[in-house]
Amino acid sequence: MRPRRLAAIAFLLYLGHVPEVLVRHPLQDLLWACDAAALALSAGLALGSARVVAASTIALLAGLPLWVTDLLTGGEWLWTSPFIHLGSPAVGLIGLKSLGVPRFSGLVALGLVAAVTLAARLAGAPAENVNLAFATPDAFTRLIPSHALDLSLTGALVAAECLVAEAVLRRELSPA
Repeated sequence: MRPRRLAAIAFLLYLGHVPEVLVRHPLQDLLWACDAAALALSAGLALGSARVVAASTIALLAGLPLWVTDLLTGGEWLWTSPFIHLGSPAVGLIGLKSLGVPRFSGLVALGLVAAVTLAARLAGAPAENVNLAFATPDAFTRLIPSHALDLSLTGALVAAECLVAEAVLRRELSPA
């Protein structure tokens, strides 16, 4: 499928999720890393940018286990969340089959996650705790009592996920 058609699908998935977020939460909740990555994915596909598509897809894949963990520990379910967490990475993977996966896309993905986490910290409210920028989730405070430790561990996990995802995607999805 052509990247521009995939861009339209990716953007529709994002647009389908935005109203549900804004009905329940303030605008800053669109700074969740997966929401930002889904929007970047549609832009990358529209521009035919392999690096943006790869970084966005990798960030979405890295966020998937964190989203599932959040749900399993009592996090809020939005009925449109699968658009972002399942639909967007699927579209990204299809796009990468034709665009390929440039070197260092995992580092770019990590930079995207770090940038939106910093933006959430600077522009967000502690009560929303977007990207866990303010506090360790309640379900994990016994296990990880320090927010600095939580950010360090989560950052290390996301970094590992991004680097492994890049390696696997470069091997499996790069054009022959």
